[in-house]
Amino acid sequence: MIYALIPAKCESRRVKRKNFIRISGKTLLEFTIDLALETKLFDKIIVSSEKKLEFSKYPSIVLDIRPKKLAKDNTKTDDLILYLIKKYRMRKEDTIFLLQPTSPLRSVDDFERSFKLFCKKGKTVISTEEIENRGHIYISKNNGMELLPYKKLFKQNGSIYIFTVKEFFKKNRVPENFVPYVMDRVKSIDIDDYLDYIITLNLI
Repeated sequence: MIYALIPAKCESRRVKRKNFIRISGKTLLEFTIDLALETKLFDKIIVSSEKKLEFSKYPSIVLDIRPKKLAKDNTKTDDLILYLIKKYRMRKEDTIFLLQPTSPLRSVDDFERSFKLFCKKGKTVISTEEIENRGHIYISKNNGMELLPYKKLFKQNGSIYIFTVKEFFKKNRVPENFVPYVMDRVKSIDIDDYLDYIITLNLI
């Protein structure tokens, strides 16, 4: 089976109720659910929150009310994934898409292309953004700054994580070694603060 896991805490620190702020009339969570349903890739879509949410318009969505111990500010996403794997008795061969609501600019095409990459490589796939190093990216080293020698760098953008239950169980965490699915800078926006939110408002 292919599962979509959507973590959707009601409370957040930097942006109040971040997963439920609205853009173009929809919450970030609704953007993610609608996209997950549109792809038709998933056998089961699970939304995890600490409170009961109104999902009458999404009859096929599973709402999981997480335990209080998994709803704290310092709760690790890996701990939540492990809880959901065990609760829903996922098999080692099952595939998990972790979809955080804070990436509203990804598309159905991104889901489908990243999944094809996952199937082709047989390895964890995580979405990334490419950063061109034009001689201005440095690293702190030996009490000084050293220019990174790489022309291109890649950073995770938080949009898409694809892995098997078997790979997760190796260290009870999202695998560290992965194949990058590269997204452009606009689609890579992850709403982490109000500036990200304002930028996204002007892009949709």
